[in-house]
Amino acid sequence: MFPYLLSIALPLYFFLHQSTLTLAINSPGLYSQQLDHIAVNCGSSSDSTTEDTRKWTGDIGSNYITSLHGSKGKLISSKATDQPLPYDPIPYRTARLSRWPFTYTFCVTPGQKLIRLHFYPVLYLGGFKRSKAFFTVKASRYTLLSNFSAALTVDALGLTSLVKEYYLDVDEDQPLIITFSPSRIGNSDEVYAFVNGIEIISMPAALYHTREGNPAAQIVGKSDRFTLDKIIALEKVHRLNVGGSSISPIEDRGMFRDWNEDSNYLLEKSRVKPVTTTIRIKYTSIPPYTAPQKVYQTSWSLVPGKHANKTESNFTWRLPVDLGFRYLLRLHFCELEYEIKESGRMEFSIFVNEQVVEAKGDLIHWSGGNGVAVFKDYVVIMDGERMEGKRDLLIALLPHNHEWTEPIDATIKGLEVFKLSNPDKNLAGVNPVSLESASTSPKPKKLVFASGGNAIATGVVIVLTVLNVIVYQLRSLGENSAEGNLSSSTSEGLCRRFSLAKLMSVTNNFDDEFVIGRGGFGKVYKALIDDDATLVALKRCNLKSQGAKEFWTEIEMLSKLRHTHLVSLLGYCDERNEMILVYEFMEHGTLADHLYNTKTKGNGMVGYMSWEQRLNICVGAARGLDYLHTDSRPKGRPTMADVVARLEYALASERAVNEQFGENTKGRNRSKGNVSKVFQRAIEFLAKGADIKWIKRKANSQSEGKGNGPAIFSPLIKKAENLDFLEKEDGLASLKLIGRGGCGEVYKAELPGSNGRMIAIKKIIQLPKDAAELTEEDSKLLNKKMRQIRSEIQTVGQIRHRNLLSLLAHVPHPDCHYLMYEFMKNGSLQDILNQVSQGTRELDWLARHKIAQGVAAGLEYLHMYIKPRIIHRDLKPANVLLDDDMEARIADFGFATAVLDQDTHMTTSNVVGTLGYIAPEYHLTMKFTDKCDMYSFGLLLGTLVIGRLPSDNFFQDTHEMSLVKWMRNVMTSEDPNRAIDPKLMGNGHEEKMLLVLKIACYCTHDDPKQRPNSKDVRCMLAQITH
Repeated sequence: MFPYLLSIALPLYFFLHQSTLTLAINSPGLYSQQLDHIAVNCGSSSDSTTEDTRKWTGDIGSNYITSLHGSKGKLISSKATDQPLPYDPIPYRTARLSRWPFTYTFCVTPGQKLIRLHFYPVLYLGGFKRSKAFFTVKASRYTLLSNFSAALTVDALGLTSLVKEYYLDVDEDQPLIITFSPSRIGNSDEVYAFVNGIEIISMPAALYHTREGNPAAQIVGKSDRFTLDKIIALEKVHRLNVGGSSISPIEDRGMFRDWNEDSNYLLEKSRVKPVTTTIRIKYTSIPPYTAPQKVYQTSWSLVPGKHANKTESNFTWRLPVDLGFRYLLRLHFCELEYEIKESGRMEFSIFVNEQVVEAKGDLIHWSGGNGVAVFKDYVVIMDGERMEGKRDLLIALLPHNHEWTEPIDATIKGLEVFKLSNPDKNLAGVNPVSLESASTSPKPKKLVFASGGNAIATGVVIVLTVLNVIVYQLRSLGENSAEGNLSSSTSEGLCRRFSLAKLMSVTNNFDDEFVIGRGGFGKVYKALIDDDATLVALKRCNLKSQGAKEFWTEIEMLSKLRHTHLVSLLGYCDERNEMILVYEFMEHGTLADHLYNTKTKGNGMVGYMSWEQRLNICVGAARGLDYLHTDSRPKGRPTMADVVARLEYALASERAVNEQFGENTKGRNRSKGNVSKVFQRAIEFLAKGADIKWIKRKANSQSEGKGNGPAIFSPLIKKAENLDFLEKEDGLASLKLIGRGGCGEVYKAELPGSNGRMIAIKKIIQLPKDAAELTEEDSKLLNKKMRQIRSEIQTVGQIRHRNLLSLLAHVPHPDCHYLMYEFMKNGSLQDILNQVSQGTRELDWLARHKIAQGVAAGLEYLHMYIKPRIIHRDLKPANVLLDDDMEARIADFGFATAVLDQDTHMTTSNVVGTLGYIAPEYHLTMKFTDKCDMYSFGLLLGTLVIGRLPSDNFFQDTHEMSLVKWMRNVMTSEDPNRAIDPKLMGNGHEEKMLLVLKIACYCTHDDPKQRPNSKDVRCMLAQITH
């Protein structure tokens, strides 16, 4: 479910009249300036006091007002059934529940707030089953949880109750509104939302956010820093006391934070011993409430073994986190060795995800003395799709002890990891995988995957990554028993559990007549299920060759994956020592069947598959691998996205040759030599495997000798002779002029020998370089035109993507240059928007959304998937062309620049681009990055929704005098709908259009660091469904 960027409409509410608590105790670790301290025992009618002396107020009959949305719903308070409660039963005895959205409204002081939500997922009186609780939680404009299942979460963590902790800022004169909304799952009316307890505590303004005047956090793997503004909300993911026991909330006075022990996350725990000191910790450079004294007084000591070496003298923590988010990583330090009082005596290195963040850390240098607490902040980006779930964050500490003859103490004393809200104000991850498990066959609760690490810097860190996947135990049977209705339950996950009797029935007791394949793993059967409606393949595993661990590993991995080019796992069976996997059926079998079980024909064709079919298979396999792979790969090796692009280009080459030989002779009358030429580029790419450029091919040997022959970039142009008409003096006289720009004219022409294919020819006229007299202005114009030609060839001449306008050929002449492109029937986006405003054409929202997605995909490819990355620098509606299917193509790369990975920005002597679309920082500093393209893209998004170009006189007559400022003000007004093009109103997509305008506002943020990247934007747009 896409996390909505819009704030929920404010319900009618009463302000709360709760007491405020002011603490004035100056004990270490105590925050003594609290303004709000609210603790609500949801569903309770009385006040209670917990063992840590905190007072909890019941929300029944009190001044706490709860609003319910929907006239049909009921707001219910309920007690947990007789099941084991957590150690401290408050606030877990009762809960507030509803099958309709309900809201808590708190009148609090402005500033940073800590919000804790308590959940105890059990069966509640009134028929509220634990497995039916799926809901979304929003606090003001932030989405904290989405389609959240507390039952799945606690089962995956091995807990009975759960506390979710958040930090966000409340504006002046604004209440804090927390809304719980049940997820709509099909037609189910049993789904509900619930909460057991809510805490709200005032926080110091800059405890975790960047304090004014302080340096921002270092971004892992980059030279940039990240300013954590107050508009970014945080979720506590991990808070660990290194080497010590858990610290209860009562020991963290003032904010009542809990600190867990870290032994479950430390990879070297079998080789370490705890170390504790009673030294009084000094807080000279950080506030005492940063962390309790106990955090800094404990640590681990790594004891050398008999065969230990220096590469083993490291501490490594493995912390699971959600993909698709940024994380604030805070490391707490304190030098406790009494004899170490000088800088340089004890140095160490710190690695995060195998990236060096501190090469020569020195606590005395950082803190200024022995026994002084200090911390360091870093921001790490966990790339990936949010729906992919979790991946391990690795933190490694390497002391610089080359001998390692004595125990080594960990200088890190505490670890805190916080998820940062995305630009769409979302913090919600996905639920753990749900698998029904009611079998007596052995199943491991944890499945371990190992991945090796590469030597970094001096070859010191070898990291073992462990991914724990815990099988969810579905308890519907117990719930139904409590309700007096015994019935079997079905899994709510993606993976079905089939009964053994059913599978035996559809295979006639596993008769060999149904066998379609055999292997070391066992037999594969073909069968029909679901009343003969679905054809499936059953893999019956051989217990001798595949154990329970491998069986459950396959289920855990494949049940979460859905992709066109991956075989889908539909379900499994694990009864009576049988282990059976149910897959979708592939009608044409395996590739090996077609490659090795067919005969070679005498006319040169191999097997029954044409070259085009084989290329299609390669493209599909590459796309599947691209989906599976992460960004980690050996240096210099291409990504699978690169492989897909090259194979798609080779496939286009094959189709062009098929057209040349004729459709009826495809693959039959060509010699082996012809086939090899077609695939030469793909073979060269795969052989080199790194930083491949598209190979310009000369039309023939004669043109190579001339030096002025055409450079052909596309197989659509089969022969150089097809371009001979450009040699004629009046070669363009009969052609239709379709455009004119600062660097030349554009004509529409039919490509000879192409069966009517239309192309666009840009003619760039230039003065000869050896002209007798060139004025300074002519010289500048000549240089500009040559730079444009060079830029076009070095960018779109070398790459191929469905959302980039392809350069087909370059034909140089003494007095001009011809650049040939695919012809775009629908012209430019600017032309169409002008026609729409004049009433001569319609452009509905679905078409506009498709255009936005296409441009975002093209930018993502330019910025992230080619090396070096390309910055366009002139993105605007006039440079977005539309093909027959209204698919967007980014065009005009005359100002584009290739940027190496190690360069964070580029500097120019003059600003290029189009006024109104240029990012402000580029205009002021002459420095540009890919975030400049994102600014231009934000304007393009705004133009698509608003229906007006930035140059429209409408904006000059407004108070803001610019599209960006007007868009921001309208989006924060009481009526944001007035920003939408009136021609789009009433079509039912208004909410989606406002979401796109929100994204446009993010893209045009004044601070380029706050703008999302092209991949984030493409993902956000893709999730705005129709």
